[in-house]
Amino acid sequence: MKIGDSMSDELNASLQKAYSKPEGSLHATNPVGNKSSGFTSLIHSLRWRGYLFNGIVLSLLLIITFFFFSQREQSLDQLEQYQQIQKTQETLLQADLISFHVV
Repeated sequence: MKIGDSMSDELNASLQKAYSKPEGSLHATNPVGNKSSGFTSLIHSLRWRGYLFNGIVLSLLLIITFFFFSQREQSLDQLEQYQQIQKTQETLLQADLISFHVV
């Protein structure tokens, strides 16, 4: 038996031990051997990432909605100003025509 063979046998045995399921358990043991705390396991869970993604999407939708309505108000105010300027220009044009006919 070579030295490399014994190391690979030891590695295989340790990997099998790390990935084997304990009796009565439905989950595999942690292969690294680190016990993760509740907070780190929460951060790395798929459910937490789903909640985080949904929260980000909803907040972006709210921001876009508020931005849209604020821009809509600004454009409506500008439209009213343009209409008022147009009415003023029409009255000035009529006054100019009247003064031209008088002279």
